[in-house]
Amino acid sequence: SKGRMLDHLGVQMYPEPMIKAGPSRGRTYPGLPHTVKKIGPFTFGGTCEPGGILMRFGPRWNAAAVDAILDEAFALTDHISITEYGSDARVFKWGKAGFELDDAAQAHYLQLLTERIQHYQERTGRRIHGVYCWSDLRSQLEWNEGHDCCLGQIHPQHNTARQFTGWTPTPAATYLRDAYAPAAAAPITTDLAS
Repeated sequence: SKGRMLDHLGVQMYPEPMIKAGPSRGRTYPGLPHTVKKIGPFTFGGTCEPGGILMRFGPRWNAAAVDAILDEAFALTDHISITEYGSDARVFKWGKAGFELDDAAQAHYLQLLTERIQHYQERTGRRIHGVYCWSDLRSQLEWNEGHDCCLGQIHPQHNTARQFTGWTPTPAATYLRDAYAPAAAAPITTDLAS
């Protein structure tokens, strides 16, 4: 590709972190207690802007940040796939007491990201070859060990022998189905026997 070594680039689509270091002005900044320190009138740590939302595993919400990420990727090669994007369903919103599971907020952020990526392609004429969203099942070891995150799109179902028997789609999974395959928006199969 243009005489360069890089043939294809997979981009993980996360906004840059926000670090607050300075006066809190009486505000409590969202974030994990061990990462955001409140020392007298000062706050230090990874958080989000006032009125923003922070995901349980660290990143803040900022769908507009995808433009700069894609600009940087396309400066390297024209062969781009987004290999990971999405939102944790466990979020900390300004004014709340802590992290809460919010499936509707997760689906809404996926919608913002998807629309932003579509607009980027329309505006620049560049083509993104593929978009891969988190598809891990919830309640799996990987995310339970990662601060009990809820990144998956599907709630697994098991029988009494702990065998996987089916799943319940989240609002995020339903949105993704409709956004990326509207012509084939058949009901999501939830029973492995069917």
